Amino acid sequence: MGTLDGIADAVTHGKDEGQTQAWRTAVLDTPLNGQASPESDQDPRAAHLTAAWLQNLKNASEEKRFDRLRTQGADMVRTWAQERKMDEQTRQRLLTEVESSALSAYREIKP
Repeated sequence: MGTLDGIADAVTHGKDEGQTQAWRTAVLDTPLNGQASPESDQDPRAAHLTAAWLQNLKNASEEKRFDRLRTQGADMVRTWAQERKMDEQTRQRLLTEVESSALSAYREIKP
C-alpha cells in the first residue's frame, strides 16, 4: 500500500504546478464522484475499509484532499489494524512498513 503513496509522489516530481494540479484533480475525481470499482463482489470487510477511507477523503477540505489520498496506505492500515484490535507494537510496525515502502517506491521511480 505504501508503494502507491510513493508512486503518487514520484508522478508529480518535476512537473510544474499546473500539471501537478491537473493530475491531482484527475486522480481525485474518480473516487469522489463514485466512479470507483463496483462493491458487489467485494468482501464486506474490504468494503468497510474502503468506505471508511473514502469518507475520510470526502471529509477533508479541498486543499488537503490530495494529501489525504497520498497517505491512503497508512490510513487504510491504521483503520484495518484498529478494526482487528491489533496491539500498539504490531500497529506501529505495520505503519512503519507502509511508510518505508512509500519512500522506497518514490526513490525507485524518481527521475
